[in-house]
Amino acid sequence: MSFIILFFRLKESVERHSLSFFIKIILSLTKSIVSLYYQIKQSNCINMKKYIIIAIIALVTLKGNAQTDSIRYGIINVSPEVGVFFPRNEIFQNLYNAKSYFTYSVSLDFGTSRWAYRPWFRFTGMTVENNLRGTTSDSTQISAIKKEYSFGIIRPYRIRSNDYIQLKLGFTYNVITESTSKIDANVFGYVFSVGYLHRIDKFISYYIDLGNDYARVNSSSNLREWSGFRMDIGISVNIGVSSKQQHPVYNF
Repeated sequence: MSFIILFFRLKESVERHSLSFFIKIILSLTKSIVSLYYQIKQSNCINMKKYIIIAIIALVTLKGNAQTDSIRYGIINVSPEVGVFFPRNEIFQNLYNAKSYFTYSVSLDFGTSRWAYRPWFRFTGMTVENNLRGTTSDSTQISAIKKEYSFGIIRPYRIRSNDYIQLKLGFTYNVITESTSKIDANVFGYVFSVGYLHRIDKFISYYIDLGNDYARVNSSSNLREWSGFRMDIGISVNIGVSSKQQHPVYNF
């Protein structure tokens, strides 16, 4: 049933806006991501401690309603995401010949248009592989897999009529496996991000998030560090508001 509602929400938004409008959005986001990717790749380091402190202070102290609409409506956002993860572990980078790799996610947050904070949940999958060549012509395939379950809060802050800064802070539960070090671990971590969100209408919005993802395995292996910088883009579809009525389908 949720997938049917999701389809109709996308259909309604496409009907309100021309196809060229959405193509411009996708091209603009792609250009921004590629530009930011190379800037991060060329930078030597990021002071994550200062980033953490700033994010927490902003999350607590920013004032303003989560959404400042005159009409109170329900929010159940389903958000598919794609992203790029930049691992901090240099040994991992050299072993897998990858300074970055792609991720996929799906998240859920809910509340109303008047909530300043909303609960937030996300699943992220990350997989990277490489072929190690031996002394002979044979090669060995190695792989690393991380499945991350995040739970926390979103703090949106309105800067213009349909533009928002959104802060996300949460804990993570990570299922990590790595073939060369025989790592098979379940560990807790944390994640936080700062992002920009543009709301097209009450049903659909798009966003880009930049943040830090921390996880460390309790192991003597050189691959115990699984932290890094992440960049995600996503589209949120609100299935919690009626298209024909001003009041929400789900009245929180």
